[in-house]
Amino acid sequence: MNRYFLSLLILWSVVSGYHDLYAQAPGGKNGRQLPPISERPKIGTLSGTVVSPEGAPLPFATISLFDAQNIDQLVDGTIADDKGKFLMTNIPAGIFKVKIQSMGFEEMMLDHPVKFFPKSSPEVKLGMVKLKEAVKELDGVTVEAEKELFVQSIDRQTYAVGSDLSAEGGVAQDVLQNIPMVEIDNDGNISLRGSENVRILINGKPSDLMGSDPATLMEQIPSNLIDKVEVITNPSVKFSPEGSAGIINVVLKKDKKGGAYGGVTASAGSYDNYGLSVNGNSYKGGLSLTGSYSFRQRNRLMDQTVDRVNLGAAGDTTSFLHQFANNNRGMKSHMFNLGAEYSFGKNVLGVSGGLNFSDRPSTNVLSSTVTDINGQQSSSNQVSTTDNNGLTTNLGLDYERKFDQAGRSLKATLSYSSTNETQHAYFGVRERNDLDIARENVNFQLDYVHPISSKWNAEMGWQSTYIENNQLTSVFTASGDSLAADPNRSNRFIYSEQINSIYGVMNGKLTDKWRMQAGLRVEQAHISADQVLESGTDKYPNDYFAFYPSIHMDYKLSEKNQLKASYSRRVSRPRGRQLNPFEDRSNELVIRKGNPTLSPSFTDSYEAGFTHQMNWGTLSSVAYYRHATNEISRITYREGDAVYNTYGNLATSQNAGIDVNLMARPTEWWRLMLGGSAYYQYMDPKSDSTLTIVEGMVYALNINSTFNLWKGASLQAMARYSSGREITNGERSHFLFSNVALKQKMLDGKLSATLKVNDPFDLMKFTISTWDPMYYQDMELNMLAQTVNLSLSYNFGKSNKKTSRKRQGNGESSGGGMEMDY
Repeated sequence: MNRYFLSLLILWSVVSGYHDLYAQAPGGKNGRQLPPISERPKIGTLSGTVVSPEGAPLPFATISLFDAQNIDQLVDGTIADDKGKFLMTNIPAGIFKVKIQSMGFEEMMLDHPVKFFPKSSPEVKLGMVKLKEAVKELDGVTVEAEKELFVQSIDRQTYAVGSDLSAEGGVAQDVLQNIPMVEIDNDGNISLRGSENVRILINGKPSDLMGSDPATLMEQIPSNLIDKVEVITNPSVKFSPEGSAGIINVVLKKDKKGGAYGGVTASAGSYDNYGLSVNGNSYKGGLSLTGSYSFRQRNRLMDQTVDRVNLGAAGDTTSFLHQFANNNRGMKSHMFNLGAEYSFGKNVLGVSGGLNFSDRPSTNVLSSTVTDINGQQSSSNQVSTTDNNGLTTNLGLDYERKFDQAGRSLKATLSYSSTNETQHAYFGVRERNDLDIARENVNFQLDYVHPISSKWNAEMGWQSTYIENNQLTSVFTASGDSLAADPNRSNRFIYSEQINSIYGVMNGKLTDKWRMQAGLRVEQAHISADQVLESGTDKYPNDYFAFYPSIHMDYKLSEKNQLKASYSRRVSRPRGRQLNPFEDRSNELVIRKGNPTLSPSFTDSYEAGFTHQMNWGTLSSVAYYRHATNEISRITYREGDAVYNTYGNLATSQNAGIDVNLMARPTEWWRLMLGGSAYYQYMDPKSDSTLTIVEGMVYALNINSTFNLWKGASLQAMARYSSGREITNGERSHFLFSNVALKQKMLDGKLSATLKVNDPFDLMKFTISTWDPMYYQDMELNMLAQTVNLSLSYNFGKSNKKTSRKRQGNGESSGGGMEMDY
């Protein structure tokens, strides 16, 4: 009876709608036919947000509008943006059916037609439209669609960690290693498009957890706690301009499915690598609780061989050096995180906290042989041990206010973190270094969005950050049979930074096909670096005022083709060991130190891209050009018997290149990602005649292929090739990295086992050659990355996806991702 009544109601709605339209069309009252669609007034507006069953936005979903009387006649169409939102304007008067499509999800034709009449409201808001995940039968085996491994959006590339088998049982560093454009060197330093000047964020915020540096944290966050990684190469002024190469945002899992549920993951691998992580979630009545604990034990082994020819003033050979070192860098960490978020009315209040205990021991066995021109040799051996213990505490408070006006919002974020580290390093019997490090980081940000019309938004905000790093290094050197304090080499280095900035952004539609965003950020920086020595204090102040404009535009060629272009100005601020002038003499013949006179480097970044969507995949390409002044670069030079590694500001730097990526599903059982990049680099150290110009092409290729085998089983193979390249006063050889992983799901998907082999062909090794008029050196690094790892994951509890939280207004995901319009 209810179904019969509902059918009559829908029929009456359709008929009455056509009656209204006939009454207003020429001759409508006399029963004439409707005028052709092309002749009807364009009065309608259709908007909404396309999301997954869990409420996550589905970027670039296709929305099509068909004539309700002739379902085969396509009237109009559009593509959702990277947050799943769509807006279709200038729709002709009439009644239409709406079809929504997104790769990996079932096609949806809305049950109810949409109507646009001159006498009634011409605006229809669909709100959130949820698509069901596609489920297909293949020879009696049910295959559920998985998230795409890579999704190319207008402003960023998103990497779905849950779809990467090779990351299971690993850490964030393993995740980043698989992402195109991202590289990690032997020290764990992260680079993007060949530049280490990249900003690392956690959940769209400064990475308070990382304590000393990003490399340390990336070795500790379990991969199963990561939802996705976003790579944004040209962000807008809404976000801090730090990182000339762009932003890498690690988004941790933060589900809002009703019920209580969680998971446990345990892993074991070669070289005594172990891991255990437990996470739990609860959501009921607007209150969301999350918690996690992880234990990680990792050992990174590396062999290093150095062969050096020392030269005299006339260019003649004076001696030869051969060194071999075996290094084992260990790490044990315990990480605790708790979070709560409560929604009441139009308000969302969140609190979070975390503790990270870490112990990073290392052992280095070094043998050295020096041979003079007469063939006389002198040899030495040294065993160095280091013990580093640290505690990082972080606290966060978030508030968000929505308003009745759609799209209007106010957000405030306050975060605080503190880190205390102690380190004792023994270099054989000749020296000991004791380090005491204290760091504090405070960040406050306020963001306001106000729609000023149906097509344009105004955004404005304020950000204030304070960082202080106080490091005391006490040096003890050999004095007879014991070690005595050496005040001439001991030092205290204090770095403080206070930055206040405001920004304003306008973004919206110029036409139905053109979107634009333009903004300006103004920043005042107060920076000081003090080196406290026995003889006095050396001060290195660096205060400056800077402007950072940005503009982004995109043009919709068709439903499946889109162009984009952008410009932004960014900055790279030197910090940490880049500045600290203390000399690390763990290897007396290869010494590392910082440069406290470094200045910030400013970069103008330009990009132009094209995205083409196909039924079986997406092809994207981006061409870019970066011009930097005062580029911060690593510098190597010889002084006496030692080679020094430090940093310096080069005069200019230029990079021009192209990235091409193809994400495809050639068959139902095969998923493929192909990526390639090529760029030309040019660095001119005009201020230093001893440094050579860096010039040349750099290439990289990536492939990631996943195969569905039998029920619940999948196989993934990944490989990356990076070509050789020039560096300051030297060159680095090419390298190849690969891994393969096999996953089997059991117990209806609750339990899974993954077996992974890293570097199966033992190819992860490369050589760095450096030279100047005083020496020539080859350093070969063998990463000993050939490992086997087994991980087991079990999901427990019950979630109710039907109660998945729906955020008001713009319908963005609550997973912690960055909320960016471009």
